[in-house]
Amino acid sequence: MSIAKMKVTFYFFVVIAVFQSNGATTTQKTTTTPAFSTTAEDASTTDNTGELTTKPSDLTSKGAFTQFLSSAESTIPGSTSPLATTEPTAPPAFDTTEFESTTNTATTETPSSGRLATVPMPPLVDDITTFNSTSILVTWSMDENTTFDRFEIVYGSGSTDMIVEVNDTDVRRATLTDLVPGELYVINMRTYSEDQVSEPSDNVSQRTKPLAPIIESITTYNSTSIIVSWTMDDNTVFDRFEIVYFDGSDQITVHVNDTDARNTTLTGLVPGELYDIYMLSYSEDQVSEQSNSVSQRTMPMSPVVDGITTFNSTSITFTWSMDENTTFDRFEIVYGAGSTYMVVEVNDTDVRRATLTDLVPGEMYVIYIRSYSDNYVSADSNNVIQRTVPTQPLIDDITTFNSTSITFTWSMDENTTFDRFEIVYGSGSTDMIVEVNDTDVRRATLTDLVPGELYVINMRTYSEDHVSEPSDNVSQRTKPVAPIIESITTYNSTSIIVSWTMDDNTVFDRFEIVYLDGSDEITVHVNDTDARNTTLTGLVPGELYDIYMLSYSEDQVSEQSNSESHRTMPMSPVVDGITIYNSTSITVTWSMDENTTFDRFEIVYVAGSTDMIVEVNDTNVRRATLTYLVPGELYVINMRTYSEDQVSEPSDNVSQRTMPMSPVVDGITTFNSTSITFTWSMDENTTFDRFEIVYGAGSTDMIVEVNDTDVRRATLTDLVPGELYVIYMRSYSDNYVSADSNNVIQRTVPTQPQIDDITTFNSTSLTVTWSMDENTTFDRFEIVYGSGSTDMIVEVNDTDVRRATLTDLVPGELYVIYMRSYSDDYVSADSNNVIQRTVPMPPQIDDITTFNSTSITVTWSMVENTTFDRLRLYTDLDQQT
Repeated sequence: MSIAKMKVTFYFFVVIAVFQSNGATTTQKTTTTPAFSTTAEDASTTDNTGELTTKPSDLTSKGAFTQFLSSAESTIPGSTSPLATTEPTAPPAFDTTEFESTTNTATTETPSSGRLATVPMPPLVDDITTFNSTSILVTWSMDENTTFDRFEIVYGSGSTDMIVEVNDTDVRRATLTDLVPGELYVINMRTYSEDQVSEPSDNVSQRTKPLAPIIESITTYNSTSIIVSWTMDDNTVFDRFEIVYFDGSDQITVHVNDTDARNTTLTGLVPGELYDIYMLSYSEDQVSEQSNSVSQRTMPMSPVVDGITTFNSTSITFTWSMDENTTFDRFEIVYGAGSTYMVVEVNDTDVRRATLTDLVPGEMYVIYIRSYSDNYVSADSNNVIQRTVPTQPLIDDITTFNSTSITFTWSMDENTTFDRFEIVYGSGSTDMIVEVNDTDVRRATLTDLVPGELYVINMRTYSEDHVSEPSDNVSQRTKPVAPIIESITTYNSTSIIVSWTMDDNTVFDRFEIVYLDGSDEITVHVNDTDARNTTLTGLVPGELYDIYMLSYSEDQVSEQSNSESHRTMPMSPVVDGITIYNSTSITVTWSMDENTTFDRFEIVYVAGSTDMIVEVNDTNVRRATLTYLVPGELYVINMRTYSEDQVSEPSDNVSQRTMPMSPVVDGITTFNSTSITFTWSMDENTTFDRFEIVYGAGSTDMIVEVNDTDVRRATLTDLVPGELYVIYMRSYSDNYVSADSNNVIQRTVPTQPQIDDITTFNSTSLTVTWSMDENTTFDRFEIVYGSGSTDMIVEVNDTDVRRATLTDLVPGELYVIYMRSYSDDYVSADSNNVIQRTVPMPPQIDDITTFNSTSITVTWSMVENTTFDRLRLYTDLDQQT
């Protein structure tokens, strides 16, 4: 083994060791696997010409001149994560002493290193002549004097290089496969002699052919255009499409430069022509194979209906024109009325005129044409609309006539389609026309005719603007016209003025007015032909009259005029008076003229500016009560009678004020000996102008007026102390007074007595005198006296007593005395206090127990109930204490 070979073997060992040490986290580094082999286990084969078919390595080179050990991404079996890529480890560099320059093919051996290989010559890549969408055939030549052991083909597009090893040194031809269609590839080669690599060959460039698009089925087309849609392989590199289509022997090409386009429209085509279409794609100067071919015929052009030339009741003739450039084989005429259409084929392509027969008279027909090219039909032509002529009606008879109208009937052919009749009538040289738009009508009345005139009448039918021949004539004279009663505006209870107008063209000699009162018919003659009003008199008040008129010309009488119904005014009621009233109601009575016809009364009552109305539908009633009135309000009342819609004059007015509502005394708030304060409330809807307070004790009442209507509180003063007062109120509206309010009863507080003096007192009694206000009403006194915290009460029920003695008192005790007076349960304030002490009881000297020259010892006893604070001893000797 040579030294170079040993070095290479060592280098392989190092690479494998690195892969194993990195485990699952590194990318495997190997020499590029050749895409072909001469052994039986290799899938690639070399033919007799030395051509080798290869596949690109899965390894990715780091440059066009990658060493024979190149990197590739791999995945460790059992792992789903891609492995990190590491840079390849460069092969060991040779020392320059071991060999000479790359152009020197000699070898030098040294004792330490042995024989070294020189750098081989690179191959010479020939021009590329054979290639398709996914492969390129590369050929090359090799200097015969070069020693080498393999080739390396490097090819790439963009920044990615791929490497193929060719280990058969006799091969001079290889095919690169699985290439991207339409991609530009740069290719060079190197030779290897063991670990020595040549310089790369010169680059050759070759673009693969792009894939052809696939044309989809054509679904959208018209007379002059076809929309072509296609799909395109997503992996193909291309820069434009080319659409080729054939019109017979002519080939037309359309360029589509938008690579994202997947459809385009072929325009300017011949109508009705069959086109064969295919597509190509381009990548620079490389063109794909032809796509699939599709065939599509354009729609033929539509004929143009020029117009209707002639028509009658049952046929229509029309003409049309046709575009000369259209390819077609027949026409189809479509015509219809309503929802039903018929088709006529015209197989002669030179014909431009046709007549439709057996049509319905008066029918509107829509007509259009289509052309056909094989099974392809044009769009519908323009529509033309034509109505056949309707047949004329037949006037049967004059059925009725009057002053201004003639009624007649006619018949009509059932098969005719028409939309109206036209009646032509005239007198003298003037014709008038009436349209009858209801096709089911067979009877008409001509109105607004001249009375007494002779008319000639005929008819025509129309179907849209198409008119039939006129029917036969019939003649009829009208009656003279009746007058027209105008609305009746002037009337009263017993008369009606009738006004009328008269047609100026009528010849007549008198009027006759007929009016009906129930079942009685009365006739009034008016012989003045210039008269236009008259007065009907002696009528019943409130009665409904039906009135009509006639005009006469000799013995010919007009039809009855319009009938006017009018009712005379009913007589007014007479309000007799107001019989009773209170706060919220007024009762009214009235009388009524017996000859008046009427159906109801209406009572109108007014307070201020507001009118209120009450209907009384019972005509026998002569009395009514107006309720829910405002208390204290002044009402003006009148009445009317109605006979249907006719109303009488109003009766004379009567005025009446309702009683105001009574106040409500709410209660007594405060009171004392001479005054009582109380409050009240008042209905807010009552109209009033003052209050009156009435209060009294016994049979005497006093009155206080309160003129402020907002006040709701008052104090009665100067009252008698201890007196029982009854208080109530009234409200006034003008001179109308309300009912009395509720009573409240309150007694004033009596005045207290005045203790005048203590007249006498001793050890157990005190005599008190007092005085009393003479104006106080009371029924007893109460004397309160006490010593210390205990009070005692003595009642004095005799109101005339002014003196009293208190007995059983404690001797020597200090007493406080005051009095009160009572009026029923009402007690006065306490009187003034008087204070008086009773006389203490004297001691009882029991004995002289001892005595001597200068002293005497005295003993005594004392009543136990006596209150005292000291004793005084008296002697008769010197009157000393």
